[in-house]
Amino acid sequence: MAEVATPVDPLGGQVRRGLAWGFVNSITMRLATLVLGIILARLLTPEAFGAFAVALTVQTILINFADLGMSADLIRSPDWRRRAPTVSSISLLAGIALSAAMIVTAPTLASSLGSAQSAPVIAVMSLSLVIAATGVAPFATIQREFQQSRFFFIVATSFFLGSGLTVLLIVGFGWGAMALAVGKLVEQTCSVGLQFARTRTRPRFGFDRSVARSALAFGLPVCGANALSWLVLNVDYIVIGRTAGAVALGLYVLAFTVSSWPVNALVQAVRNVALPGFARLDRTDSAESFVSSFALVLTPGLLVAALLAPLAIPAVTFVYGPAWLGSAGALGALAVFGVMRVIFDLMATFLIARGASRPVFLVQVAWVVALIPAMVVGVHARGIVGAGIAHLVVALVVVLPAYAVTLHRQGVSLLAMARAAIPPVAAALVAGGAVWASTRAIDVAWRALVIGGSIGLLIYLALLHRWLRARLAGNWPTGWQRTAALSREAAG
Repeated sequence: MAEVATPVDPLGGQVRRGLAWGFVNSITMRLATLVLGIILARLLTPEAFGAFAVALTVQTILINFADLGMSADLIRSPDWRRRAPTVSSISLLAGIALSAAMIVTAPTLASSLGSAQSAPVIAVMSLSLVIAATGVAPFATIQREFQQSRFFFIVATSFFLGSGLTVLLIVGFGWGAMALAVGKLVEQTCSVGLQFARTRTRPRFGFDRSVARSALAFGLPVCGANALSWLVLNVDYIVIGRTAGAVALGLYVLAFTVSSWPVNALVQAVRNVALPGFARLDRTDSAESFVSSFALVLTPGLLVAALLAPLAIPAVTFVYGPAWLGSAGALGALAVFGVMRVIFDLMATFLIARGASRPVFLVQVAWVVALIPAMVVGVHARGIVGAGIAHLVVALVVVLPAYAVTLHRQGVSLLAMARAAIPPVAAALVAGGAVWASTRAIDVAWRALVIGGSIGLLIYLALLHRWLRARLAGNWPTGWQRTAALSREAAG
């Protein structure tokens, strides 16, 4: 009797669906967070909102360290089931230690950040570190299996439950900042609980010394790289605040926020599928797939820069008003820097998937070391515009070459990367020039945005139409496509 072939879902299909759901998740939740922020701003006093913001800042920084970078180890490891109990145990211990430290130092942290009333909020928020650390295994399982649709359901359900409770506590019981802390705690608990439920798993703990040693050797550099990445994105705030004052800092924060909206959405969606995708391929296939992914991720990033940089003045005027025009110059430079952030994140994700976590950490060290003096010089020379230029110069002169060398050692062809980048870079230069030229004489902000944005988008897509069709249709062979072909052969 002939065997019945079992359908096999090709890796390429899983990646595409995961990426699509990743974008839906990222965009939806950012819009939901924006709406919630508007509602809370109307319900809370500035003091209460500020107290929560301080607690959230501390919790956001520390939660990135709760798993010591070991969730990435589970996502990329073939024997992840054997490693999960040990990684879960270490992660839980780290979460408990960080939570305890956060509780003990809450009064000091609150005072040093200028909000003494936030100490109880910080203490309550610290419990989320323990909860998050408990869910490292189901989170890794969801990411490994490209279950971004399930993850979207989990994130959305948890967010709306936590947010609904927050509003109820504020409106119905008169709670202030503590309502936000409790809501976040419930949101985190719901998220981890749903992750276990959707993966049909339960918490499993254990300890294997060899697993612990290898997991920490891989994860700690990832954890350190995350810490340095946070510093890269905040050292400019520190320098500007101390050098140029609060007004300049406010203008710069607005510019950086606007430039980060599309970047963060793209980075988050790509990272969640790139890490497990690259990890499942062998060295040759993953190197070729990286070049293909690099070109396709670079394309939307450059489109954003080609539109946002020349339209910085009308964009700021239309969205925030003429009073914020001082941020437009920095926005132009930061829009281009945003492209670099997207491709650097893809490079780091690829290297981590291939097990090269230590080189990623070293690149981040070089980035911070170069950025601090460059930022001081830039801000002194040209204010917040100089800060944006400092980011861009360090990215091009230090970080890009450092990643290029590291990628080359992992078998990635730098010549292939250069060839892949030429079409979208050329199209972005032409489209950006056309946007700038077409809007110079338009004084009304919304008209400049509509006309310039339409012209730039049409020119960019027209120049890249055939190039994009070839790559999206699969005419550029990649490791993912070869893996999909092998999967079809195995199924047939």
